[in-house]
Order: sequence, then structure tokens, then C-alpha cells
Amino acid sequence: MGEQGRGVILYTDTLQVVPGRVCTVAIPLANPSSQGQKVTYEVGLPSGWRNLTAEKELVLEGEGQKNLLLHLYPSSSALAGPCEVRCEVRFPDREERYLVLCKVEEVHKVEMTFGKMPPYLKAGDTLRTTLQVANAGNVEEDMLVIIKRDGAPSKKKRMRIKPLSSQVMAIREVTDRATASQVYEGLYATASPVNGKKPLAYANTGINLIPAKEKAYDLYRRIPSHLSISYVGSYRDSSFRGGMQFEACGSGYWDKKQQHKLLYRLRGPNLYRISSLGNYDEYFVKYQGPSITAVLGDHSYGMSLLTEYARHGRGGSFTARFGRASVGGIYLHPRFYPRLKREIGLFADYNVYKENRVRINYLYKGFRERMERAHITSVQAFLTPWKDTHLELEYALSKQGEKSGNAASAKLSSSFLEGLGVNGYLVYAHKNFAGYYNNSLHYGSTVAYRLSEKMRVNAGISKTEYNVALDTLFVQAPERRNNFLGISYRLNKANSFSLNSGFRSGKDRLKKKRYDYQEYYGRINYYLTTKKLRLFSVLELSLTDNLLLSDSLQKAWRQHFSSNITYTVAPHFEVGGFFSLSRHNRYSRKVENYLFAGASLNAKVAQKTTASLRLQNAFSIEEDYRDRSYLSLGLSHYFTPRHEWQFQGRYATPRKELNRAFWEFRTAYRYHFGLPVGRKIKRLATLKGRVHSCDEAYVSAEGVLLHLAGKSTYTDQEGNFTFRNMEPGDHFLLVDPSTMAMDVVTDPPGAIKVTLEAEVENFCAIQLLQGASVTGKIVIKQDPDKEQERYEKSKALRELSKPDALIPVLVELYNGEVSHKRISDQKGNFEFQQVLPGRWKLKIHFKGLSRKYEIKKREFDLELKPGEHKIMEVPIAPKKIKINFKPVTLGAASTVR
Repeated sequence: MGEQGRGVILYTDTLQVVPGRVCTVAIPLANPSSQGQKVTYEVGLPSGWRNLTAEKELVLEGEGQKNLLLHLYPSSSALAGPCEVRCEVRFPDREERYLVLCKVEEVHKVEMTFGKMPPYLKAGDTLRTTLQVANAGNVEEDMLVIIKRDGAPSKKKRMRIKPLSSQVMAIREVTDRATASQVYEGLYATASPVNGKKPLAYANTGINLIPAKEKAYDLYRRIPSHLSISYVGSYRDSSFRGGMQFEACGSGYWDKKQQHKLLYRLRGPNLYRISSLGNYDEYFVKYQGPSITAVLGDHSYGMSLLTEYARHGRGGSFTARFGRASVGGIYLHPRFYPRLKREIGLFADYNVYKENRVRINYLYKGFRERMERAHITSVQAFLTPWKDTHLELEYALSKQGEKSGNAASAKLSSSFLEGLGVNGYLVYAHKNFAGYYNNSLHYGSTVAYRLSEKMRVNAGISKTEYNVALDTLFVQAPERRNNFLGISYRLNKANSFSLNSGFRSGKDRLKKKRYDYQEYYGRINYYLTTKKLRLFSVLELSLTDNLLLSDSLQKAWRQHFSSNITYTVAPHFEVGGFFSLSRHNRYSRKVENYLFAGASLNAKVAQKTTASLRLQNAFSIEEDYRDRSYLSLGLSHYFTPRHEWQFQGRYATPRKELNRAFWEFRTAYRYHFGLPVGRKIKRLATLKGRVHSCDEAYVSAEGVLLHLAGKSTYTDQEGNFTFRNMEPGDHFLLVDPSTMAMDVVTDPPGAIKVTLEAEVENFCAIQLLQGASVTGKIVIKQDPDKEQERYEKSKALRELSKPDALIPVLVELYNGEVSHKRISDQKGNFEFQQVLPGRWKLKIHFKGLSRKYEIKKREFDLELKPGEHKIMEVPIAPKKIKINFKPVTLGAASTVR
């Protein structure tokens, strides 16, 4: 505002200003008198702005009008936000004051550059470098800088950097000494606002790690295998039983192209009769190749779902593939089904078109106890009628004496429509069918449709009714049905929930049934998933109909709540727990409470030791078809990479029983090894070399330490060295600088790539030279022209000319093959030590250099001689402004008093 009684003409529009770009403001002036008038003006600008208008006064003719054009330059460092431009115009008889409201746009620009970085480093040494983070915008940045190295946890540092300034972050990373081969490790930096928005800048570099440990070269291809001896014991009914078991097992490829795979297991005696933690005795060998697959010994054999799905026994199988066709067969004596004496099966498969196949199966079954022989034939089709749709069909007929039966199965998986998924299966077997199932019907189907990115609906129906006699794994698994309809919604990445309602039933398969119920239910599911926490909770209300009751107590409401939680305390350390509370009459005449709870822990308690623990207080009677463990403990420890010890123990109740609990444990020692199956490397290689001095000043070449693929050696008095028994191929030879004088460098520099060949004399020559050095300074120099001298008088320019106004600048020294980078200090000093003599180029990068300055010469050619110390001076000057006129039309003005 002006003085009392004087008006200020305020423009209603706000002028949008871009830092570093000239803008023009037009102020209309009028002369109401009949005589000409000379008008002068004075402009008030925000800090860092300049008035570039050449005219300092205007002449207005009588009763004339003219625009005063003000060319204003907001500096590139102009802070973002609102500001004011004031102009006082002086007429001979009056004064007028104008006010223009401006808003400087925000410029977010962050630049990051890694500093000195050796191209190669010995594994186990510490990587030392720097990261320059420069704020080239006009807004103070509050950032979180994250440093990530391959194979190592990330490191974070918060930085608050003012406009046109920078900070240097020191980085210290210890590399892995156990690195067995030459690898490239990347180093990545990301700068993001602390509020979590899009990252402002990225930077990356890397380093080649040379192994420090000698690699064990194996001349043979081996199949990973192990030998183990275990002891299993159990305490039941006040008596203890135990036994020893031995095992030799392996699996792997024996050829270089990994096309021929061998699996084998030799294990005995049978300890499963003592404890379920023990294993059956088993002896088998299996071969998998491009055209043949064969198995001989104790194994699980199968052909198709309806003929023989999975039958464990002693025998063999064979499959041969010929282009689109394949044939094969099985022969076995079943182990866990006493009435079945032997099985013989044959099949033929043909690929009709792409993923559409047909298959014919035949199975012969021979029984004991004067049972009739059975002959089973089936036809299968594997179809892909359209994209993302797979259909499997099978139909089978059986003949056993005078009895005939049939069976059918279907399986569908489809997502042919966007957002729609359909899955289903059906198995039917007649009561006289002699295949894997008989007198069975079970099916299941689910349909899911995605309404939006966050919402989907789903429905399903299922029924299980397996054949009791052939269900050797779960001899008393209950019959179940479940039909449901639901909808799910994802609130965000971490939270989601679903609503479901439906009908289900459960029925005991024992002759004297303990439960038989039906329920109509509604439930709410809640899911929480974060990096460390996983939570699943269920709240349910249902109406239970106990079919074993016939009075008024038959129906009752059931309430259920359960929650399962898992939390990752630290890497390789996870704890969990669950809780379930129900109130219902499924298994009794009256409504009763049922509480189930448990906890678990999985942790890597030491570098070579892992442990697991699980507790549970009780189980439902519907789970008595399997062993139920109340307490289980597991431990594993590696004494060395090849020697392992394991322990398992638990307190449990056996299947088919309710209250008879027992203790059992298993402890085992395992030795890991590789079974040799073929020679991999015919001959090893030898590298010989010589380290010598070739400059005028003699440099000693004795006692220089060299590293190659984990091996190390010193040079003799003549500078000779030898590496023997090396694997042929590419390696990197590294000279240890700590065994040379401080001013000595090698040629070639850094790590030297050598290609070793067997049965050939490999030789490498390394020269020792006195290194050169380059030191320099970035200095500010002014142009001597008159126009620049006029600007030097201004206070703003004097501030810019202060040496400490420089921020760190990236300086690079390179010769086309090798590059050295340094970041100057706050006063512009930089230094390069131990540089290989020869021709180099020195380059100043704009990154980090204030936009107030410009570089007169960006690159310098250098010729460095051994032992020479060159001093450089890099001149920079305040940047001259290039004016680009951009007229701005302002809105109507109003007078403020």
C-alpha cells in the first residue's frame, strides 16, 4: 500500500512465473493533458529478480496513451510461492503506483551422482564411495535416500536440501568374502519425498567382485545325493520301541544339457510300524529322458484317475515317446491292499493337435482269495476347445467275472471370458466298477466373476464320497457337502473382506456314527496382509440340524469365531497363532462350547541352525481320520555344508483314536555328497606371467601379490608368477596395490581379463609404472567487457561471485577405456592420484554445478608422464542471460486505498 491518501492500482489476475524465464508486464499509461509529458518509473522486485528493461523514461504525447513494458527476469533460484512486483510511475503533476501479484511455479529437480568407484574389488573388501544429491529446483526438498546393493539389505538416510545446494553421502559397504566366482554387484540409489510420493531421482552404478576364496573345481558331473542314518522311537502304552534306518538318496542330471535325469532311493528297514515319523522301506531307481521314462522298484504307480490313480507297490513302469505319440505300461505287486495280488497296465497316447490329446488305457487286476480277475479299459481326452480353457474327460468299463461296471470323470478349468473363472470336477463309479473307485460319487465346482478391480462374486458346490475300501491314506475321512455363494471386496492392498452364505453337511463313515449334521450358515471373512503381518479372521452364524437326534434338540444355532495370525519378527524369524471358539450341538444332544487354540514358531536361531515349534490344545472329532499332534518340535543344524543333523519330536494321538496319546521322535545324521556320473572338465589350465618395470625410474617387481579366482601368489625376484590347476575359461587377474609402492600403477590397469585354455601355455605380462597425479580447482572468473563490469557493481552479482557459493561438482578423468570420477569439495578442489601415464581427457559435468554459472570449456586434453604432477585450473563465469520476451496479458486493474 502507498502513503495515506494515495491509491495503489492492483491487477486482479495473478501472474504465473517460471524461474529462469523472462516475463513481460504491460502497464497502460495515459496523459490527460494537451501537452506532452516525460514519465519516469521505479520498480520494486523480489529478491533475486532483475529488471531488464532498457528504457528508464517514457514520453507521452498530449492526450496520448502508451504501454510501459517491464521485462523482468526471475532468477532460476527464485523461491516458489507468492510474491509482489511494485512499480511507481512519476508524472510531472502526480504519481501512480501499480501492484502485480505473482506466483512462482514450483520446480522439483533432484540429481544424484555416485563419486569415486573402483571398477573391481576383491570379495570381502570394503566398498567406499560417495553419493552427491543436488537440489536443482526452487523448493526445499525433504527426501529419503535409499541405498540398495545386490544381495544386501537397504540403507536409508533422510536429507533436507535447500534449493541450488547439495549434500554428499558417504557409502561404506562390506562385500561378501564367500563369493565363489566373479560377479557384478549393482549399487542403486533412490531419492523420494518423505510423504511417499513418486521418486524424484534415481542413480545406479556397480562393481565387479573378484573372488577371494579358491573355488573347488570338480572334474566330474555329479548327482546331488545324501547318505543318512536315523533312529526312530515311540513311547506308547507304557512301552518304548525304537529302531535304526539307513538311506541313500539322490536326484539330478548326468549330462551337460540337463536332458537325462536320474532319481534313486535305497532305504530300510521299515520303521513306519514303530512311528509315523519313520518311513517305509523303499528301493527304486527312476530315469527321465527326452524320449523315455522308466521306473524300477518300490514306487507309486498310476495310469489314469479311473483305472489306477496312485498305487504304491513293487514293480516297474515304462513310457516311450515318438513325436506326437507315446506308449507305456506298468507292472506291480501292490503293498497296502492285501487282496490285490498284481496289476498289469498298458496305455497309448496321441497328440492330435496342439494341446488336444487322446489316450487309451488297459488294466489287468489279479486278486487273492479266489476272487475273479478284473479287466478295465478306459478312454481319455485332454482338450483345449478355446484359449484358456482345459477339459479332461475319461470313460471306463470293467469286467470282473459276471459283474460289469462303468465309471466317468470330467475336469474343467476355464477363464475364456475376462474376469470370469470356472473350475470343476466330477467322478462317478458304479458299485460293480473294479477300478480305483467303486460305488462313489463326488464332485465340486467354483465360479468367480470380477465385477471391478476391487470386487468379485463367487459360488461353489462340492460333495465328497470316496470308496472306503480303497481310501488307504484317509480310511475314515468324513463325507462332506458344501454349497455357497459369496462376494468379496478389497479395501486396499492390505485389507479385504468377504461375505458368504450356504449349506454344508458332515457325516461320519464309521458303522456307529458319531456325527451326522446339516447347516445353513452365513459368515464374514477378513484378511489383512502386510510385509510383516498376515491375519485371517472368521465370524459365522449357522443353524445346525443334528440328524442323529429326533427330538426338539435336533436344531440349534451355532456361533463361531476364529482368527489366524502370522507375524515376521525379523528375516528368518516368524511367529504365529490361532484361536477358535464355537458353540453348537453337532456332536451332542445339547449345545456345548468348543475352544481350540495354538501357536507356532519358525526361526533361524543361528547361522547354521533352524528350529520350528507348534502347539495345539485339542482337535475336533471330525479330524480323527489322521494323526493329531499337540506338540511338535523340529531342529536342523549344519556342522559343515555337507554334514547335517536333524531332530523331530511330537506328542500326538494316532488316527482312529480319541484319547490315546503317545510320544515319538526321530533323530538323523545326513551326509551330502555328489555321485560322479561323468567327466566334466578334461584338463585344467595353467597361467604363467611376469610383472616388470619399463619406465626410466626402476620399480621393484618382487613380492607383488596377485589374485586369480580365489587363489593368490607372490612374484619371485624376477617378477615371475604361476597359477596352476585353474578351470578353463574367462577369469580376472587382480594385482594387490598394498604390495606395491604408493606411487606405482599397473598397465593394464585394474583387473585384467585373462582367457585360460587347457593344454595351451597361457601367459600374461604386467608393467609397473610410476603413476601420475592431477589436482585442480574450479575458479570463478569475470568477463572484462564493459557490460559485465556494469553488472559487477550490483549487490546480487557480488554475492554470486563468492567462492564458497559453489556446490560440489562432478569431475571425470577418462581415456576411452578407464574412467575415474571425483566430486569436488565446497571450494571447488579436486584430485586424482595414481593415474596411469598417457593421454587423458578431463571433463566437468553440469550435474551439481549451479545454474548461476556456465563453463567456458568443458573438456581438457592431458598428456601425463610417469611421476608427473599436473595442476589444473577450470574457469567458470556467471551465466549471461538470454532474453526471450513473452508478453503477458493481465486482467483489469482496480484501485485499492
